[in-house]
Amino acid sequence: MSDLLLDNQPVQARPHFTSDLAVVETIFRDRYTFFAEIREEIGLRDKIRAMLLSSTLFLALYGGVMGASHSVPQVFSSAVKLPILFMITLLICAPSLYFFSILFGSKQSILQNIALILTAMTTTAVLLVSLAPVTLFFLFRRVSGNFYTDVINSLLSLLFGLW
Repeated sequence: MSDLLLDNQPVQARPHFTSDLAVVETIFRDRYTFFAEIREEIGLRDKIRAMLLSSTLFLALYGGVMGASHSVPQVFSSAVKLPILFMITLLICAPSLYFFSILFGSKQSILQNIALILTAMTTTAVLLVSLAPVTLFFLFRRVSGNFYTDVINSLLSLLFGLW
């Protein structure tokens, strides 16, 4: 990100879309610093926004892959539904988790709790989208018409092929 000068004070420019997606790499490569910044509330709102954006995008991509086993309209429907499902779950569970953490002596704010939940959600979304090629491979390799039979047959073939 570039720095701008405003009244002789450096001000960071608004991050771009790609830097919002870079939060994923930060979570995986430098998680101790990432969690320390959440604890110290450093850039908390920017982290939350970046994790919301990246997890929504990755969940939409994987939702589309899930819907590909049915039809083209289902691809789009699943791409919309999966991120909504995760966001609604966040909205329902965040207050409860926040109050339980207070009950057990935590000093974290609600935004810190949301950031921690979104860290787990973003990690899940990245792992799901990283498995999308495997899902597509089995989807397009369908022989018997039954997805799970094809997966088991492929795994058995791989096992015996390596043996």
